[in-house]
Amino acid sequence: MSRSKRNAAAEEYFRRAPNYSADAIPDLSERVRWHQKKGNGEAASLYEYVVEKLEAAHKFSLPEGGLLFAETRGWMLNGQRPPFPVSAFEFLLGSTPQSGVFMGGSKTAKVKREIVLSVREEPLTILFPIIETDGGWQLPLWFPMLHDEETVFYGPGEAPAGTRFHGPEDARERGFITVGIKFHRLGEPAKQLIDEYGLDEAEINRRAMRGSFHSISAYAQACAALSCTNVSTEVIRPNREARAARPASTLFDYHVLMIDPGREHPPGEALGGTHASPRTHLRRGHIRRLAWGPRVWVNSCVVNPSAIGTVNKDYAVRPVNH
Repeated sequence: MSRSKRNAAAEEYFRRAPNYSADAIPDLSERVRWHQKKGNGEAASLYEYVVEKLEAAHKFSLPEGGLLFAETRGWMLNGQRPPFPVSAFEFLLGSTPQSGVFMGGSKTAKVKREIVLSVREEPLTILFPIIETDGGWQLPLWFPMLHDEETVFYGPGEAPAGTRFHGPEDARERGFITVGIKFHRLGEPAKQLIDEYGLDEAEINRRAMRGSFHSISAYAQACAALSCTNVSTEVIRPNREARAARPASTLFDYHVLMIDPGREHPPGEALGGTHASPRTHLRRGHIRRLAWGPRVWVNSCVVNPSAIGTVNKDYAVRPVNH
């Protein structure tokens, strides 16, 4: 194989399998040692736990910004579960700003890349957002804990009147409201900040929810997409050329979502409507009465997947006839 072909083969793997986890693990491991030297035993143990889970996680690559659809509806998370006991959803943030409250401060942080690590410990799913700033990869001060029976999500316009909103102000219309969410704290650093500013529980939850809002949205939309009838995953494994290009690195397998536009409409379902939606969106599962009488359940599906190519190079849309 010529050098150009070897380079192309390596580039193709890294294009579809960005390996942010491989980049993050050394920084997170260094922070384990840093917290140990500082006497922050709880924080060091939590960093160590995250490194262990991140190494073992099933990894998914999401589009820039992490969001697959225009809005996060409540039903995308209510009753949804992560695809594996330990999953990592990776995405480039690019121009997507992240509030500084993510780390406990007040200024907007320059977050470059993010990994949302989900750990399923029934009936809880714990999300660990792992972010890359100018100072390297690190954890925030708090982590969302989603309880199967206690956490309820409402999409835009779905919440009962008077339900308190904790997301970013500019996301009030397009965002979601959550009730019953709890947060785990990053040990000593979180306690120091709480003591320094005299934060009460309401303010802690407000800051934590504002900082976690985008991460939860990305996780919710990914789980919803993975439950669709016309979505499958292709596992991208590191090839010899990629290993040769980065011999000192650990390279991981990655799940890439594959969307089959030919399966948008299950057999027996009329297409209906006068025109196709101009945007990729998710049609919720529903009960439908067929023309000859019986009722059937129609699973969720991604509609108009051809639009994905304009926003996400890491998706692949299968041809209709394959």
